[in-house]
Amino acid sequence: MEDAMNKYYAPMLLEADTDPTISKELVEKIFGNIKQITPINREHLYEDLQVRVSNWTPTTEIGDLFVNFAHLLKMYTVYSNGYDTAMKNLEIVATQPWFFKFCPAKVIIESILIMPIQRIPRYMLLLTDLYRNTPEDHPDDMNLARALKNIKNTAAHVNEGVAKHKNFDKLTSEGLTFLLAAHRTLVVDEVLSVVSFEEKRSRRGKEGLRKPGKSGKDGTNYKFMLFNDILVIMDSVAMKKRIKEPKDIEQWPVELLWVERGVDTSIKITGPYGGNLWSKLWINNWKIHKFT
Repeated sequence: MEDAMNKYYAPMLLEADTDPTISKELVEKIFGNIKQITPINREHLYEDLQVRVSNWTPTTEIGDLFVNFAHLLKMYTVYSNGYDTAMKNLEIVATQPWFFKFCPAKVIIESILIMPIQRIPRYMLLLTDLYRNTPEDHPDDMNLARALKNIKNTAAHVNEGVAKHKNFDKLTSEGLTFLLAAHRTLVVDEVLSVVSFEEKRSRRGKEGLRKPGKSGKDGTNYKFMLFNDILVIMDSVAMKKRIKEPKDIEQWPVELLWVERGVDTSIKITGPYGGNLWSKLWINNWKIHKFT
């Protein structure tokens, strides 16, 4: 990551002061908060680890260094959130003449920018290996266990942050901001074919097929968005417009859904009765493992 700082990020920003064709804003978006996360490994792990390794004995402990260090890696959340945007901006600047002053091919910078994304999983593998190969009676056993637990928690924290960031971008771009909630995570977003649907009207004691939404035909494609707490369904008309209010779509709380496997690739979803909700849907090509 220091290569990214010293060979590309800092020189590009410096050149931007005198070259109006270089956008400082784009450069900042490409490298994110790399300036803040680059010193973390050197200042809070590498230097202390080097001292321990250079004075190694059979009872040397290093787990304590990783216990607190794992929490610092949460700073990678900001970088991870902006990674997809960084790659899109890199595609833009890689076509501009000034870019080749610093780098002959964008793949070089791509290979550097992916390193922070890979760092936490690599630390997890390292600590897993260290813990597995450390005897239970070794003085470092407990700290290695704590460090491994902390790094797993950090990885989950970063992944959750990335998921929420992507949820926000997606729902905002599709005009579905009313679906945003701090606790909500998008699990599945697919367009599927509804084979049939049935509504039970408890007040009249009647059951019958109906055509949900405005497109209204069996076999019509519908957009299904499964969140961790609700299932959202919209028809082809709703998909083409920017929805402004929740009434324009169907929303089911997941705790009120009953899911059964159908034949072949279909499943059956039974939802709450009454109101304007569809009670039963047969859906083709749903990825069962994602739903459950």
